Order: sequence, then C-alpha cells, then structure tokens
Amino acid sequence: MTADLAIDRDTHQLRFTREWFCDRNLRTFRQFVYPQWAGKPLTYLEVGVYEGMSMVWMAQHVLTDPDARAVGIDPWLMSRKLDPDEMEEVRQRAVYNTSFYHRCRLVRGCSAEVLRRMRGRRGYAGICQGCVDLCLIDGDHNAPYVLDDARQCLFLLEPGGVMMFDDVVTCRPNRAHHVKEAIATFVEEAGDQIELLWTHGFIQAFRKCK
Repeated sequence: MTADLAIDRDTHQLRFTREWFCDRNLRTFRQFVYPQWAGKPLTYLEVGVYEGMSMVWMAQHVLTDPDARAVGIDPWLMSRKLDPDEMEEVRQRAVYNTSFYHRCRLVRGCSAEVLRRMRGRRGYAGICQGCVDLCLIDGDHNAPYVLDDARQCLFLLEPGGVMMFDDVVTCRPNRAHHVKEAIATFVEEAGDQIELLWTHGFIQAFRKCK
C-alpha cells in the first residue's frame, strides 16, 4: 500500500520544491484519510495550498469518484522568507501541478474573505454552507486566523464532515502554540457541535456532529 499511495510526479513532470507534505503528513493521510474517503463523491476544501502537493495527492488517490472535487484557497502573498516574485513562482507551480486534475480548483484570496463568500446565499467556487465533507486548515498559523478559519469552515461542513488542523505538533514550538491556542478556543466555542476524532503526527481532526 505504501508504494501504491506515493505521489506520481513523473507522469506530468510535477514541480515541487518543498517536501512538507511527504515528510510530515503523508503517513497520516494514508492511515486516516485514504481508508475513509477514497473513491467517495466527497467535496474537499483546503485552506493553504502552497505548491499543491497535498491536493495533488488527494486527486491521485482519494478524489477518484466522478463527482469528487477539491477547492483550495491561498493568497500566495509575500512572506518573511519569500518576496512577491518568489511567491508568484510558488503560485504558478501550484497552478501547474493541479492543472492536470480537473476535479481541483484553486482560489486566490485571503481565507477570511473567501470562506465568508462561500457561506453566502449563493456560495462561491462551488462551495456553499453545509456541502463540505472534508477540510484541511493549514493557512496563516497565527491563532486569530486559525480560529477564524475554523469558525467559517464549521459552517461549510456538512453534519458528519471532518475538519483537520495541520501543525498541531511541529518542530517550531511558537507556531504550534498558536495553532493549539486557536483549537482550544474553537473547541470551547463549538461545544457539542464537534467531537475529536483523532490526533496523529502533526494533525488533529474533529467531526461535526449530526
């Protein structure tokens, strides 16, 4: 199973410069995401795309049903490490890498605005309130932004849907602290609307209760 669930980089000559997903989260996705979701007509939402490695893996191995689809949100803004030109190159790699999978759609914008538009009466980018089966929150890791993403994604999840938070554990303690702080507040606010499903590796997952 391990070899079968690797990323196929060669067929389309995919362009990745970072191995974060393979190094950190691939084992978790194989163990928890693949068995539950592979081959189902799910709607997958990803907050924080970067070069699109996790979305490509989902497209190759999980989003195999004709009605399955994925939407990724990322502003691709300059950071402390990457200037605007470098981040534009990151965005172009994400567009290229996901372009071979028609079930994937990328939305460039800040998650605070995009998620609220998705919650609107008409929805946005094919996402509307109560239609998301699985989402991954891996955007801005400062606590207020993680918390806001979680609040908005909870509205978008259908009952029984699953919300995953990345970097709950990390080699960068300050970053993990912010994510944990946001999750603690979110859990307290949500109450019996959610339940903890599992914690594995760097990720923690919650289910929206029916």
